[in-house]
Amino acid sequence: MTKHNHLAVVITILAHQAMGFVWYSSFLFGSAWVHGQGKQMQDLNPAPLPFVVALIASAAMCYVISWLTRVLKVSSFKGGVGLGTMLWLGLGLPVIAMHYAFLGISWQVGAIDALYSLALASLAGGIIAVWRKPGVAPTTS
Repeated sequence: MTKHNHLAVVITILAHQAMGFVWYSSFLFGSAWVHGQGKQMQDLNPAPLPFVVALIASAAMCYVISWLTRVLKVSSFKGGVGLGTMLWLGLGLPVIAMHYAFLGISWQVGAIDALYSLALASLAGGIIAVWRKPGVAPTTS
């Protein structure tokens, strides 16, 4: 854990939360997302648990990306975005597609969620790849 830039990870987690606030607001995709589920905004769960889960999930993703950028020696924004995109393509998108298909969740909702997870993974990869902890070089261990 000492080789991670914890500040970069925390800032990225906060950026994820801000992105989610905007992404799922009525300004962008919130109305379509809620409508695609056959719900109204007032039907959503305002309890803190989903936000806690989102923070934990974001932290897990950011620390895995931090580790991968170091191990794979990714040190450019473009390379980090590419890493995040590949992780999404190989892990995030298939999981979303599989579960949403079985649950019968609309493709509209699935697309909104899938693109959001792509944005999160790509942003995390880009930020964490270029914002290394001072004195810690990429490694293969």
